[in-house]
Amino acid sequence: MPITLALADPAPAPVRPPRRRRIGPASAVIAFALVVIATAYLVRAASSDAEATAYVEFPVSDAQDVDTAPEAATGPVGIPLADAAAQATLDRVVAASDLAASPGQLALRAQLLLQRAAVTGDADSYARALASLDQAVASAPGDLDLLAARAAARVTTHDFAGAATDAQRVLAVIHDHLGALGAAYDAAFETGQYADAEGFLAALARLAPASPQVLFRQARWAALGGDPVGAATIAARARAIATTTGIVGTARAGYDLLVGKLALDEGRYAIALGAYESALAAAPGWHAALAGLGRARAASGDLVGAEEALAASTGIVPLPETLTALGDVRTALGDTAGAEVAYGTVDVVARLESVQQLASRAIVLSRADRGVDTDAAVRDARAELRVRQDVYGYDALAWALLADGQAAEAATMADRALALGTLDPRLLLHAGLAHAANGDEARATELLRTGLDLSPTLDPLLTERARAALAGLGTAS
Repeated sequence: MPITLALADPAPAPVRPPRRRRIGPASAVIAFALVVIATAYLVRAASSDAEATAYVEFPVSDAQDVDTAPEAATGPVGIPLADAAAQATLDRVVAASDLAASPGQLALRAQLLLQRAAVTGDADSYARALASLDQAVASAPGDLDLLAARAAARVTTHDFAGAATDAQRVLAVIHDHLGALGAAYDAAFETGQYADAEGFLAALARLAPASPQVLFRQARWAALGGDPVGAATIAARARAIATTTGIVGTARAGYDLLVGKLALDEGRYAIALGAYESALAAAPGWHAALAGLGRARAASGDLVGAEEALAASTGIVPLPETLTALGDVRTALGDTAGAEVAYGTVDVVARLESVQQLASRAIVLSRADRGVDTDAAVRDARAELRVRQDVYGYDALAWALLADGQAAEAATMADRALALGTLDPRLLLHAGLAHAANGDEARATELLRTGLDLSPTLDPLLTERARAALAGLGTAS
C-alpha cells in the first residue's frame, strides 16, 4: 500500500532551544567538516536510476548548531575540482602531515578526501576518509559532531548498519541533531526501513523546513510514494534555495541532477536537458553531469550527442551504470563493436572489490540488461536484498530473475518493488515485462502502458523492448 507522505511525528523528541556556545578553531574545523561529510551521499542518489552510485557531493549543512561557527558556514560549500591544478592542490593538502594533529584536523582531512572522491570516483579516497574519521572518533569519543560525520560518511560507502548505529548514539544524547537525523534517515531510506525513515524526515522537516538538504530528501520521499509532480516541485524549490545561498561546484550541481532525474522519469526531456546543462555550468567536466546529459539526450532522440556525453563521462570515471548506458546507445546506433567495448569494461570494473561494494546493484542491473552471468546477478541481488529491502532492491532482483528465466518469482519481486506506488518508469517497465513473461497479459499491459506513458523514450533499448512486448500481447502502443 502507498506510504503516507504526511510529515507526522507521533512521538517527537523535545526540541531544545538553539545552543549558543563559543568555539575555538578546532571546533570550527569539525563543524565545517561535518557540513561536507554529512552531505556526500545524497547527490549520489540523485543521479542514479537504481541506487546511490554516482560518486558526487551534496551541498549545505546538516551540522548541529552551525550558527555557532559562522566561519565554517558562511563560505561556499563545495570546491570545483574540474581541472588538474585544483586536484593537485587538494592532493597536497590531503597528504599534509599536520592534518593528523587533532580530531578537527582529521575531520578536515576526511572532508577533503570526500571532496576528491566526489570528483574522481576514487573508492580509496572514501576508505581513507573513513579511516580518518575512525581515528578522530577514537581520539575524541565524546564529540558527537564527529560521530555524526562518521555516520554520514558510512552512508556514502553503503555501511548503512554502521551509519544507523553512529546516528542513534548521537540522537540518544541530542534528539534534534540535524546531522545525525540526516544520516539516520538516509540509512533507513536506503535499506527500506520506511516507517523509521518517515519519522526521521518528519523531525528534519520540523527543525529545518527550508533547508535545501531536507527538501532534497523530501523530494525523493515524494517520488517514492508515487507523487512525481510533487517531487519535482520540491526539488525545484531546493535548487532555487541552494542557488541563492552561495553553493558552488559539484555541490551546487547536485540539485540539478535531482531535477534532471525526476524530469526524465516524467518524460519532460527538455527540462532534463536544461538541468544537466546547468549542472555542467556549475561543475564543468563533471562526470555525473555528463552522464545525466547523455541519458537526457538519448531520451530526446539525440543518440549521437548521447554517445558523446556518455563516452566523456566514462572516460573520467568508468561507473558501471554509465558504461551500460553507453553500450546501449552504441547498440541503438548500430555500433556493435563499440557497444561490446563499453559492456566489456563493465565486466572488468565489476571485478574490483571496491566497485562491488559501492555499485553492486548497478552491476546486477547491467548483467540482467544484457542477459550475461544471470546466475551471478540473481545471487548478488539476493545477497544485497538481505541487508537492503528497499524498492530498488526488489526491482534489481526481479530484473535478474527475469533474465535468468525465472519469470514467476520475477513477477512476485516486481510487485514488491511497486508496493509503495512508486511511479518510476523503469520499475514499471521491468514489472510489465516480468508479468508478460509470466503469462499475466492484463497486468503486463497495464504496467507497460503506464511506464511508456510516463517516459516514452526513456531508454533506447528498454522502451523498445517494452513496445515489442505490448505488440506481442496484441496491444501495441
